[in-house]
Amino acid sequence: MEEIINFKNKIKNSNILLYIIIFLVIGFIVKIIPILIYSVFFDLPEIDNPAAKGYFYFFIAITFIPLFETFIFQHGIISLLSKNKFFKGKNILLILISAFIFGLYHWYNIPRIISMFFVGIILAYVYIDLKKDEKYPILYVSLLHALHNTIVFVLGKILIK
Repeated sequence: MEEIINFKNKIKNSNILLYIIIFLVIGFIVKIIPILIYSVFFDLPEIDNPAAKGYFYFFIAITFIPLFETFIFQHGIISLLSKNKFFKGKNILLILISAFIFGLYHWYNIPRIISMFFVGIILAYVYIDLKKDEKYPILYVSLLHALHNTIVFVLGKILIK
């Protein structure tokens, strides 16, 4: 019971709720803007709609994928590069490298790469910020990522039939 109370107090006293709100607003904006800009100059490619893949994919997309991607793209890359003297204290550079690789990993099409680059910036920033004070930055960033995937899935179900 004490652990639950401590967890509730951590959430109250931390920036996690603020991060969720900012992530939702900025995440939505950075998903739409690249698609709109790209559509002005090119025909939009067929967009891979995760919602069309079914509920098993949804389960994977909100559990294993966020944990795996957070471990690799935020924790792995940032921790590995941080050990190098050149990158010590250069958090902006670490965030940009992590986000760039995260964006490239989502290579389905150019708008997706661009939007996931911006999502990667947010996730990497939150990871670095939480790593200073929290015990579980991988868990919190994974939950934020899972929230993002849930919203993408639900919007895909609603908007794309």
